[in-house]
Amino acid sequence: MRWVQRRSFAALVLASCPSHDDVVGSSSATAVSVPVVARPRVLMAGCDEILLDGTCERVPGAGPLRVWIDQHEHARIGVRVDGAEVTTRARGVDGGLLLEIELPASARALAVQGVDPRWHTDWELAIRHDSPPAVVTATDPLVARGDFVGAIEQLESALEGLTDADRLAVLQRLQALHFERQQLLRAAQRSAQVVDLAQRMHRRRTAAWAASTCVFIYAYRRREIAAARPFLDVLDHLAPSVPEATVWAAFSHGIVARSVGDTTRALESFREAAQVAERLGMHVALLSAREGLAITYGELARGRDAVALARRMLTDAQLPGLDCSLRYSVLNTAGWVQLLLQQRQVDHLPPTEFFERALSLVDPDGECPDPNAEINVRINLALTSLAESEPAMALLWLDPIELVPSGYRSWVQEVEARAGLALGRWERVPSPLLRPDPRLPRAERWNAWMRQATVLDELGMRQAAIDAYVDAEAIVEESVAAIGVDLGRELFLSGRQASARGLVRRLVEVGRESEALCYARLARGRALRMLDRTARLSGASPDIRQAWEADVAAVAELRRRLDAEAAEDWKLSVAEQSRRQARRVQRQEHARRQLDRAYERLGATGRAASCGSLPALGDREVMLALFPADAGWLVFVSDGTTVVARPVRELPLGGPGDVQIDQALWGQGLNATIAGAHRLRVLPTGRSWDVPFHAMAWGDGVLLDVAPVAYALDLVRSPEPSGIGPGTALVVADPREDLPLARDESDRVEATLRASAWTVERLEGHAATRARVEASLAAVDLLHYAGHGEHGGVTGWGARLLMGEGEGFGITDILALPRAPAAVVLSGCETGRVTRETLEGGMNLGRAFILAGSEWVVSTDRRVSDELSAAVGQALYEELGAVGWDGPQALRRVQQRLRASQPSVDWAAFRAVVR
Repeated sequence: MRWVQRRSFAALVLASCPSHDDVVGSSSATAVSVPVVARPRVLMAGCDEILLDGTCERVPGAGPLRVWIDQHEHARIGVRVDGAEVTTRARGVDGGLLLEIELPASARALAVQGVDPRWHTDWELAIRHDSPPAVVTATDPLVARGDFVGAIEQLESALEGLTDADRLAVLQRLQALHFERQQLLRAAQRSAQVVDLAQRMHRRRTAAWAASTCVFIYAYRRREIAAARPFLDVLDHLAPSVPEATVWAAFSHGIVARSVGDTTRALESFREAAQVAERLGMHVALLSAREGLAITYGELARGRDAVALARRMLTDAQLPGLDCSLRYSVLNTAGWVQLLLQQRQVDHLPPTEFFERALSLVDPDGECPDPNAEINVRINLALTSLAESEPAMALLWLDPIELVPSGYRSWVQEVEARAGLALGRWERVPSPLLRPDPRLPRAERWNAWMRQATVLDELGMRQAAIDAYVDAEAIVEESVAAIGVDLGRELFLSGRQASARGLVRRLVEVGRESEALCYARLARGRALRMLDRTARLSGASPDIRQAWEADVAAVAELRRRLDAEAAEDWKLSVAEQSRRQARRVQRQEHARRQLDRAYERLGATGRAASCGSLPALGDREVMLALFPADAGWLVFVSDGTTVVARPVRELPLGGPGDVQIDQALWGQGLNATIAGAHRLRVLPTGRSWDVPFHAMAWGDGVLLDVAPVAYALDLVRSPEPSGIGPGTALVVADPREDLPLARDESDRVEATLRASAWTVERLEGHAATRARVEASLAAVDLLHYAGHGEHGGVTGWGARLLMGEGEGFGITDILALPRAPAAVVLSGCETGRVTRETLEGGMNLGRAFILAGSEWVVSTDRRVSDELSAAVGQALYEELGAVGWDGPQALRRVQQRLRASQPSVDWAAFRAVVR
């Protein structure tokens, strides 16, 4: 289940424990000749209030003041309290320096100065001390012994006739007590009163904290997004003037974004909250933000990120001073994330251990008993038992629950339905006539429709089951739009394959094979269509087109500035280089977010949400599509008029000429359909991307002998495809200067193109920088790249073409091109490598060019020798001229020649990819 706010969240300004500390003090202030710089950015936390004049107001017993300076951790800093130099602790945090300053009760002024390097001006802070009013401290004994009801009654009876300051303190205490008692609506009402009164009194930090409490209650606990939004506005208004409010605002935006399924905004917001919380030493807030991040990573099936973050959270949770409810929350969240990864068949840690440790804290005999938390973790243990094929144990975990709160009801029904079906215990299976509550979050609605489809399937109600699967698929379509570029669309969808599989399987079983193929194609291309800017721009208005061009130009300009800055790093100290590099990583992430927003502004144009909007087959073109089934695969063959589906148990893996799909499986009619094709359009999914269908044994030869084989992304084809013929070409030759054969290949390619009336621009060696390649690509019709390719990231989003001067030209750079070449030949390793865990095959360099507008790309799906790459690259252009610049046809002829003359070489590593 989800992470929960706990009472210690009200103490977001707990001091963090120092580690790897240095001591900053008077000894560091020796007078030396050092450069003078502008004062760096300074953030501060640890005040109970920040008054309008900037004064820090503190109460007795407040922890250390925490000051973060955007300067590398080896900088020398001086600290003075009331004019006297003091020694304080400092440590490097997020590329900066965090000071923890213990202030005496008599402190009135703080000054921080740069020593090496020196600052033009010191950072100064006035300090004022205050104490809680007697009307509040009078209830401390009641709170200490757990008599919250008595404390509430005493405070409410004292509300009338108080000064504004005392009334504000009473309302704050009432809000906290109601929250502690899980009287959430009363807590929200009191928090709203705090927001109003605190703003009138110009107590900005107090107003911000109360507003964040309202957002949490309304958006997360009550799912009333409209009620939460006014408080988000308050936080956005206050955040610039209160550093801690920046954390609360970002965390609150993350909660709202997750509630509405906006994964992109959720990740951005939780990252921002975690970053600023770490800078300010707000340890509990940091844990909360990391919980949100970890859960979102888990939902996106980003296993490596989720596991690493969960481990980090567990380490942080062991620090002294954290209360029981926080430790429970971290354990429960870490377990939930591992369960999500387990359900999506991604590498994970065993979730049961985390959940059992969490249960031991909150059950009736635990350190902090909490009935709601106990129900939460019991449901999680039951879900884990189901994931481990132990349905009887799943029901045993639920049996002690006497009354299920409404917020947990859908999860209990999920467990009972799945366990009851597995065990044949129909009394535990919810009625399939109960339609899922449309107010549930998307993930729970999808689970509910899948539960209903499974029950209907078991009852033999095929059409009703199909309808339920269709509803589940509609939720997936709705969800994927909220996941941004490089945030895990493909991995998220891999965890939602069950609805598409169930729908396709049932449609085939009832003989509706054309519909089955349609839904298989819709599911397969869901993430790719979101990035198909060619189709989306084709239906865009001039204003939208202009906005797109401005957006991608801004992305490109930011990337250029980052490259220029990186080129100057050698002038800096090692410490300052490290700090600058950390900041560049953040700005690179900002560039990806800018690209995301550019796609958002294009709207939904080009998305194929119906069978009629899928691309049709060409004349005498035959489609061969694979889709995963419960046991094996469904193979579809279509000539545009008829569709036939056949099951295949095992994927046909092997070397060139050894790959087999038994021809007897198709029957004589299908063999004739395939044999008569002028072009074969192959649509692999998941692990079937590993199958070299063009090298599949067919008769006395291979399938490539029948017709050209084009591996299709299945995107809407351009209304007027750009003509590919003699025009302008860019040849990029051996940018890293370590592939002599690549230069020879480029010589021959250039000569062949010039002989065919092409105008050729050549960039060789270190002259082939990212900036020069990017500038040239905007005006060419053909790109030939002879160099190194890298496939990076879990889903390929880190892939790049290696350029001169140590640079790379990556996926974001390609997608942000104002114009892509019509034809692309990537004569380098892994330029077309796929990710088998996803239906779409993940991202790679070849398909990025297709998504950016190219008509066809020749790429490799694995590592190949320099000799083979050069041989294919050189021969391809001799054939292209002969076949009218048809990429798949030309590659076919090259591969046939290689197979005949050098059958032992890996000629099948090259593929032609089309829209």
